[in-house]
Amino acid sequence: PSPSPSPIPDPTPPTVSITSPIVQRIAKGSVQVTTNAQDNVGITSAEFIIDGQTIASGPAINYTWNTSGLVLNSNHTVQVKVFDAAGNFGLSEQKTYKIINDADHDGFSDEVEAVTGTAVNVACGANNWPPDFNNDGSATTVDVLQFVPLLNSISGDGRYNGRYDIDGNGRITTLDILLFPPILNKTCTSLVY
Repeated sequence: PSPSPSPIPDPTPPTVSITSPIVQRIAKGSVQVTTNAQDNVGITSAEFIIDGQTIASGPAINYTWNTSGLVLNSNHTVQVKVFDAAGNFGLSEQKTYKIINDADHDGFSDEVEAVTGTAVNVACGANNWPPDFNNDGSATTVDVLQFVPLLNSISGDGRYNGRYDIDGNGRITTLDILLFPPILNKTCTSLVY
């Protein structure tokens, strides 16, 4: 009899990235963490690592994270590690999420939405998503440019408009603009988690 051919070694590790939530502020409750994992042969398992601890492992590459018991305004890191049949692994980038009250799951706290005058319980639509100032359903440079005449205004002065105070601190500053990069050129509906 002929000897069996030796299996071809698989030196290629899988890759993985966290695809949702995109926003960096998330609500207390159930949050779906979704990933995009790829391998030249196939993914066999995944580990979900929160705050440096593996909290779930198995064949699924998505995870429902229960954030109910976490402290409001606390930050938590999430990372995903995936494995292939050869034992190779890939590790996602680490993402940090802040726990907020967010009834409509749009990434802006209920408190901020009270300041901006947007609806707390309706995620998308006219005047319902804090960074969408022109109500076209997305956050773009057109929205960012609307900040310019209001920069450095504070609550109570003639230029202040709470609709543009998207960090809800009573001042319109470059800090409000810095909230845009992760959501720039995204639609509200694509960000609701």
